[in-house]
Amino acid sequence: MRFKKIKPELRITPKLSKHCLGTLVTDQPDKLFDGDACVEAIQAILEENKVVCLGQQLHKFSNNSYTLMIALAESHISIHTWPERLTVQLDVFLCNYMNDNTQKCENIYKNIVDYFEATDENTTYIERL
Repeated sequence: MRFKKIKPELRITPKLSKHCLGTLVTDQPDKLFDGDACVEAIQAILEENKVVCLGQQLHKFSNNSYTLMIALAESHISIHTWPERLTVQLDVFLCNYMNDNTQKCENIYKNIVDYFEATDENTTYIERL
């Protein structure tokens, strides 16, 4: 495979992007079953942070847990609930292509943690190019 040379004036020096990954524990099991309410809450969080949502998919499982995937203009959010464990797996990633979205990513992550009323969280922050 051959790569074309990019003219120096077209190169973009990327800023580090933020990727927040976490496992949340909550004592609010209703939030682990109600995917529709979660969708509404996430939409409000995205509007508040001025992030463009390209689409979303909510999948409900037979035990009423759910997976929510949201495609964003500059990356994604994924939420997986585990009611039998009272946990949520959360993934928020925002690239910094057009703007520095680092603070927005952290805000969105914290807002989602607050939505689930997490009593404990194990969070990893990754800086990506």
